[in-house]
Amino acid sequence: MKRFLKVLSWCWGPIPLLFFLLCSAGLGIYKSQNDVILRSVPFQLLYWGFIFSIIVILIWVFVLVFRVMPKKESKITHGSWAIACGVVSMSVLLLSPIAIFFSVMQYEPEHVMELHGMKMVGRVSSFLDVNVSYYEYQNFFFCGSKELGREWYGSGGYDPLEDGYHPERRRSWEFYDLDGNLIERGDSSGTYNGG
Repeated sequence: MKRFLKVLSWCWGPIPLLFFLLCSAGLGIYKSQNDVILRSVPFQLLYWGFIFSIIVILIWVFVLVFRVMPKKESKITHGSWAIACGVVSMSVLLLSPIAIFFSVMQYEPEHVMELHGMKMVGRVSSFLDVNVSYYEYQNFFFCGSKELGREWYGSGGYDPLEDGYHPERRRSWEFYDLDGNLIERGDSSGTYNGG
């Protein structure tokens, strides 16, 4: 046990990244075999797990170098390494807002609802135009990868499903069944039922 703890005290840095890579590989296999995609919140957790594992590796490298560096090294060597650690730390702090920005831009609000006799996940994209894409509901972590419907609500930056489903607000729409057959298509000037 002591030997294991000693090895762990030297090799703890890559463990979160290895765990992240194993989870990502397992998710990739599961997604490809079951034809599903990650929902928004689990995707965000995976994204921040990767960021966290990179930060842990940077801290581990700093600690490892200070542990390995002989105490008799010159003050210039120690000072140079301290400056390098400071520069990397400041870079991480400056890059953090960019990571947060990408996280916010990747997040799409989701709503679970029953439409056309199917339980679906409505994923809202509202950067410039407001679009809602619908996927088959699987569970909290996954939804089907095949788009079963889409709606366009016009321009603006809002969530049209936040206060419930209001089909009268949409400008155009189309829905399909699980086999890809058109169920309904229409626009605000009239509805055209598929067949």
